[in-house]
Amino acid sequence: MAEIREVLVDNIGHVAVTGGIVRLDLERLSTLRGSTENPSFEPAVRLAFSLDTLIKLNQAITATLNGLESKGVIKRNEVDGKNEAEGGAKTASPKK
Repeated sequence: MAEIREVLVDNIGHVAVTGGIVRLDLERLSTLRGSTENPSFEPAVRLAFSLDTLIKLNQAITATLNGLESKGVIKRNEVDGKNEAEGGAKTASPKK
């Protein structure tokens, strides 16, 4: 069995779709804790996959977020006072 490499990421960077291939840059925090600067990020890894895989990834993430919401772990937020049906984006944050 192949070894799986685990990489901690803190941010989604650039996303590009060219010729049916999605490239997703994942970033890690590059400033140290306690710094007074705004956080800055550096590239950690780039994932490249098909559009079909992007759709499957979206479905998996959506199912995961829905499960976390139903268990009370996260709470969905409205953006700009609009819910998703009104054209607002769907976001989530840890429930406090």
